[in-house]
Amino acid sequence: MWPSVKTTVPGVSPSNPVGWIILTACLLGVLLIFTLNSWSEMRHFQTLQKVGAERLELYSSTLEAAIQRLDYLPFIVSGDPKIERLLLDPSQEPVRDQVNIKLQAWQTASDAAALYLMDANGLVLASSNWNRNNSFVGNNYRFRPYFQDAMAGRKGSFFGIGFTTRKPGYFLSHPIHHDGHVIGAAVVKIDMSGLEKDWASGGEMVVVSDTEGVVFLASNPEWRYHSWHPLDATARQRIEQARTYTGQPIHPLPIQTRQARSTPEGRELITLTGAEPQLLADYQRHLPMLGWNLHYLSDLADLTNQKREGILLGSMAALLLGLLALFVAHRRQSRQLLQQSEIRQRRMVQETQAGILVTDNERSIIFANPTAARFFGCPETSMHNTGLSNWLQESELTRLEALFTAAHSGQPAPEEATPFRGVKADGATLPLGIAVRTTAWGGVPGYLVTLHDISALMAAEQALQEAHDQLEGRVVRRTHALKESNAKLLEEVQERTRAEAGLRQAQEEVIQAAKLAGLGQMSAGIVHEVNQPLAALRAFLASAKLLLSQGRLENVDENLDDMDAMAKRMGTIISRLKSFAGKSRGQTVRVSLEKVVDNSLLLLEPRLKNSPATLNWHRPQRPICVMGDEIKLEQVLVNLIHNALDATADLPPGDGQLDIEIAQTDRHACISVSDNGIGISPTDLPQVFDPFFTTKQVGEGLGLGLSVSYGIAQELDGDLEAVNRPEGGTTFHLTLQTAQE
Repeated sequence: MWPSVKTTVPGVSPSNPVGWIILTACLLGVLLIFTLNSWSEMRHFQTLQKVGAERLELYSSTLEAAIQRLDYLPFIVSGDPKIERLLLDPSQEPVRDQVNIKLQAWQTASDAAALYLMDANGLVLASSNWNRNNSFVGNNYRFRPYFQDAMAGRKGSFFGIGFTTRKPGYFLSHPIHHDGHVIGAAVVKIDMSGLEKDWASGGEMVVVSDTEGVVFLASNPEWRYHSWHPLDATARQRIEQARTYTGQPIHPLPIQTRQARSTPEGRELITLTGAEPQLLADYQRHLPMLGWNLHYLSDLADLTNQKREGILLGSMAALLLGLLALFVAHRRQSRQLLQQSEIRQRRMVQETQAGILVTDNERSIIFANPTAARFFGCPETSMHNTGLSNWLQESELTRLEALFTAAHSGQPAPEEATPFRGVKADGATLPLGIAVRTTAWGGVPGYLVTLHDISALMAAEQALQEAHDQLEGRVVRRTHALKESNAKLLEEVQERTRAEAGLRQAQEEVIQAAKLAGLGQMSAGIVHEVNQPLAALRAFLASAKLLLSQGRLENVDENLDDMDAMAKRMGTIISRLKSFAGKSRGQTVRVSLEKVVDNSLLLLEPRLKNSPATLNWHRPQRPICVMGDEIKLEQVLVNLIHNALDATADLPPGDGQLDIEIAQTDRHACISVSDNGIGISPTDLPQVFDPFFTTKQVGEGLGLGLSVSYGIAQELDGDLEAVNRPEGGTTFHLTLQTAQE
């Protein structure tokens, strides 16, 4: 027989009912703690689920409304005839200016961030910010997906950081067709930063990510341009090719765990690491029309606190009234949170600039925000339970029903070139832009109708049309006047051409006259220089005859060598005189400056011999060549050296100095002619290159030498300047472009 075994609990026995009561109370307390925790967690997540669904509905509606508010603008731009004219012929500057002004007016009236026009190659031809420093005009955005979609013949959309402005925005594009081909795209940029400010001011945690999971809109600016999950190489390559977030490094959000546990309704929790880690519930919705994911994050710090309080209260299971009071307080707090959330939600709806109507499936209005009531000039309550058709002209009902049908089937809304005509309470009409989407307002299925008053835009368009008509009339009148002016200008051009030809001929004649005048001044010395060899030749001839008669043939040979040297010298002098006196052929060739100086000194050799000045010719260590006309350059050097000799003519013999040197830089060469003569008066220095200006006595000069020399320097793309030397005298600098090897 096995001995009987009794299981006992210390302090608990049938004779001790207090122990059973204590044990029962403890078990009930533990059970109550578990039950309260589970029930509290379920209720909290149910509340968060409801709030999250409403938030997602509200934020998705406001997000899509912000985009749909300007969805019509690219379509209107694509249908403008001026736009098509500019795309077909971008060289029309007047048309470009008109299109720029029109785009600027549309952008101002619609409150868009930017509105611009791209050709088939992605080049921006016109833009609303054409007159700003960061204008889009001239930039090429063919790498953007919205441009590629438009060139494929469909509407495009894209969110990214502006490549020019470095500001984020949402881009909508529409193709522009001509003869069945896409010739360009109209693009509007929407600034969505206002939504982030509204989210942040409401104290909500809202995140919008693109198809790659990159956050681009967030109530917390520090989350922006972070990825919701680590990006692979392919995703990063797609982002870089589209230049979506130019200049922004993409790092994953600091999410430590994503599947730590699940909520009662299967909602995943995430832990956001940082200085103070946060446990968050992620409520998200995919926006199929935009391809984005909208996240609404709820902080679960309150849930953790409630569990701690439940454990504390569960240990006091006997105090049921206290637990009940805590439960009632908890429910009241939850309702207050919900009410506050609803108040914030309604406030956001009421303060939005777009009119918002909610209808049931029968098109009956069940909600109208103050903006919509203001559009129609009536109180909000007067629109409730009225048919939407009561607020539109009867002719618009077919088009309106098409919008409801498309929204119900999930198809894109039909494109409308003209606005809807609404009817105010006083019977007046107003132009409206209307967008429709399905919704569930307060659990009732129906439709969310977004209204935009575009009367200001249409008034601006009408004003632009009137301005266009006025400009057309002005263009016709100006064209006629321009034709007459062109005919007169043509006659003036022909007359000026003939005058310039005569002027060039006169200039060449002046240069030749100045050259001959210089030869006239050098004639006495040149004649003396030629007469000396002639006299020597006659003496050598007489000596040769005498030597021949005496039979001294070896001495005759020496005389003949001397006579040959004299003849060569005379030939050199005459050759340089002939070359100097001849007219230039007007050809620019490679010229050695050292040779030009040597030839000029040869012509002035008689004058140099009789001058009191000492010549200091500083030859360069290596050849220096320029592009020029050798004959004209010799004329300039002769004039400069001749003037230097005139300046030192009154000095005692040996006191005068004439310095010639050549210097070279990377692209220029400079010939400097300096003397220590009387110099030039500071008052006369600015006039030395004027025609017929001279400081010499009457009959000693015409005043053309320096003027002609200056003209030759300018003709050869060079420069000639005169400066007085501190120690006395004058230096002339002739600067020319060097010839490349």
